Amino acid sequence: MYAIPRGALKYSNTNRVYRGEQLVSIVEEEDTVELMQLLSNDISIDILRSLYGKKWCIASDVSSNLGIHTTTAQKYLSKMYDLGLLHRRTRECKTRSTFEYLLDSPKIWIEIDINELFQNKSALPNSIYRFYFSVFFGVVEGARKISGSLIDGIVEKNIRGLKAKNKSEALLFLKCLEKYNNVEHAMKYFQSESKKAGTNPSEIRGTFFDLMSGVLHTLETQIGKNAVKKMVEISANNIIRNNATLIEKYDLLEDLPKKYFGSLGGT
Repeated sequence: MYAIPRGALKYSNTNRVYRGEQLVSIVEEEDTVELMQLLSNDISIDILRSLYGKKWCIASDVSSNLGIHTTTAQKYLSKMYDLGLLHRRTRECKTRSTFEYLLDSPKIWIEIDINELFQNKSALPNSIYRFYFSVFFGVVEGARKISGSLIDGIVEKNIRGLKAKNKSEALLFLKCLEKYNNVEHAMKYFQSESKKAGTNPSEIRGTFFDLMSGVLHTLETQIGKNAVKKMVEISANNIIRNNATLIEKYDLLEDLPKKYFGSLGGT
């Protein structure tokens, strides 16, 4: 059953998704719209119905049950997980690993605070933070493959320097990069802590640019400009391609230093 509980405006200070009684997702304005669009699609409802009462399922299980392409099933399952509707874990197979999904409750509650939804216009949408985290972790992982642990010291030094100059949401963003090394964990921590602190996003775009510039410039002095540019291209090309609409809407290439991202359309 999908419902917006009566009286939600009395006790909700943000938009949330519950599975049963458990709060599983804090949903910002942009993701609220995406969640509603997702649940209005017949395929989404069919997938949830196919998972109900089942143990862990992979995309091919769902596609076989519904007669849809496995790629389509995987796309919807991944989005449902991102928005808090499903659990996900890795299943190790003989030749490769894959994700498997679980719907653990017969009820999903969506709680919407209309006041918060329209007052919080100053906040950046979650998809922008996810883009920043994706680019950063992707580039750092790419650098680690060619420079080993050298990149870890470079990142630590640059974050430490920026933390001394920043506060509010930019400082929290930097702490997330210190604390975690993957997008999902960083996003969950950032969403939780930013709500508690009531932070302001005004500094974060410039902070991200300064961080990427500082890290890549320092790395360049160690392994050379061409090596850094090639590494960035390999690490970030797919991320930028997959976020083309978001990048155009918010002009996010302005937050990437042209010296290293120029071939990908940077500033």
